[in-house]
Amino acid sequence: MKSGGSKGIRPGYNCQAAVMDENDRNQLKPMMEQTESNTQEKVKEVAADCGHGSYANYEYLDQRGIDGYVPDDHFQQYKSGECQKEEHRYHYSNFICDAASDRYVCSEEKRLTYGKIRIKKTDNRQCNHKVYKGRECGACQNRSLCTMAKVRELLIDMREPLLQRMREKLLSDEGRRKYFMRQYLIEPVFGHLKFNVGYRNFLLRGLEKICAEFKLMCIGWNLKKMLKMGIKPVTI
Repeated sequence: MKSGGSKGIRPGYNCQAAVMDENDRNQLKPMMEQTESNTQEKVKEVAADCGHGSYANYEYLDQRGIDGYVPDDHFQQYKSGECQKEEHRYHYSNFICDAASDRYVCSEEKRLTYGKIRIKKTDNRQCNHKVYKGRECGACQNRSLCTMAKVRELLIDMREPLLQRMREKLLSDEGRRKYFMRQYLIEPVFGHLKFNVGYRNFLLRGLEKICAEFKLMCIGWNLKKMLKMGIKPVTI
C-alpha cells in the first residue's frame, strides 16, 4: 500500500471498519458477518463506498434481503451522463434492453439478439455472461465506429439487473440521503484515530498482533461513543 505522501509502495496492513448504522470487494461479506457476530444482530442496511461495488456483493445483499447502498466503479460516470456523450455513443450502457424479447437495440436502432451463455472461470470465481450478437451490423454505415469485428457483440453479466437496480436506488431521493449520511457515520472513526490520536501506523508486526492492536483502538473509540451517549460502564 502507499505510504504517506510518498509515491512508493511498501508492504502493510489496511484496516476495515463498520459502524452500527454500517480495491475492498472481497471484504464486504466477511465484514458484515463479523459485525453480526460482534453485535448479535442481523444487518438490515449497509452503505459502503465503490470499492465494495461488485456483482457478487449485489447478489449477496439481494439473497440476504439486506437494503444496500453501494455504488459501482462507474456510478459517477453514469450519474453525470458521461457515457451518454456523443464520443461514447456506442458504449454498451447506451444499448437499450428489451426484456420482453430478450434482446438489445443499439444507438443505430439495430437489434442484438441473445445467442448463448459464456462461462468464464478464474481461481476464485465464475462469471456467467449472456452473449448478444448484432443481426443487422452488415448494413450499418457506422459499424467501424462501433466494432472492429464483423458484428457487435455484448457480454452482459446475468446479474446486470442487480447493478441497474442499485444505480436507480442510489439516484433516488432516499438513496441520495442515506448514502450521504455514510460520510458522517464511518469516516469520523478514521479521522479521529489519524488526526486526533495521531495513530497513523501500527506499532507491532504480524497479522495477529496487528489485529490485537487495532482492536484496542476500536475499544477506545467505542468507550468514547458510549460516554458521549451517556452510557455508564458497568462495574463488575
